[in-house]
Amino acid sequence: MQRYGARVLSVLERRLGDHDRAHDLCQEVWIRVHRAFDKDEAAATKGSFRSWLFAIALNLARDEGRARRRFRKHFEEQQPVEEAAEDRRADRIDQRDAIDAVLRGSDEPYRTAVVLVDVEGLSYEEAATSAGCALGTMKSRVARGRAAFRDGY
Repeated sequence: MQRYGARVLSVLERRLGDHDRAHDLCQEVWIRVHRAFDKDEAAATKGSFRSWLFAIALNLARDEGRARRRFRKHFEEQQPVEEAAEDRRADRIDQRDAIDAVLRGSDEPYRTAVVLVDVEGLSYEEAATSAGCALGTMKSRVARGRAAFRDGY
C-alpha cells in the first residue's frame, strides 16, 4: 500500500473526477488485493503485481461508471440535481492544474492509456494488461491520447 497507494488513488481520481469516491474505491482495491492474497498468493498476480493492481482499480472504476449511468438514466427527471453536480465537478477541475483538465477532456480509453503509461510509468505491456486490451491497442491509445493532449493543451 505504501508503494502504490498514492498512484492507485491518482488513477482513480483522474478516471472518476471525484476525489471522495476515488478514496472509497481505493480502499476497495486494497480489500480485493488482500482477499486475493488470502486465497492464493501465486495465483493472485500471475505476472506483474503492478499491472494486476491497476487492473483491479480500472475494473472498479468501470463498474462505478456503469452504476452512475444507470442511476442517471433511472432518475432523469432529477436533471437539475445532476447539472448542479456537474457544475461542482467543473469547479474542482478549475482548481486542478492544466494537465489534469486536458486529460479529463480526452476520451476515456485514451485518457486511461496516457495516465497509466505517462503519469504512472507503467510499460505498454503492463498498461495493456491493466486495461484488458492488446499491446497494439494500448500503443495506439497512448499515441492518440498524446495527440489529443497536444491539441487540447
